[in-house]
Amino acid sequence: MDQINRSVKSGATLVHGGKKLNRAGFYREPAILADIDADNPAYKEEFFGPVFLMFRVRNEAQAIRITNDTSFGLAAVIFSDNEARAEAAAAQIEAGMVFINCPARTTPDLPFGGIKHSGYAREFVGLGYPRVCRGT
Repeated sequence: MDQINRSVKSGATLVHGGKKLNRAGFYREPAILADIDADNPAYKEEFFGPVFLMFRVRNEAQAIRITNDTSFGLAAVIFSDNEARAEAAAAQIEAGMVFINCPARTTPDLPFGGIKHSGYAREFVGLGYPRVCRGT
């Protein structure tokens, strides 16, 4: 919640959600943040939790630049109806895992791990490491 509040205070727009649910425990609504500039905490910090960060970009090159402009690199997700274009973009993304047309996830048979400050090794790497996982 602190990350969301600091991001909004620094100019991001809370488009939806982000509130504590009225129940016991530490549950929050999924949140969507937009209008995030490079000086915003949401741009610089790694979020763990149901927070979706939206960036308006002019083109694919700018989207890839923003994606890589971080000291973190756990996972990235690309949604596209052009699989060849998505694979070409995935090859340029600095993340331990890149998923195409499916949400970032982990399963017992899928190697897991990040790069940069998002991980130091891979779990389940003996099973093979698919750089790109395709959704169904």
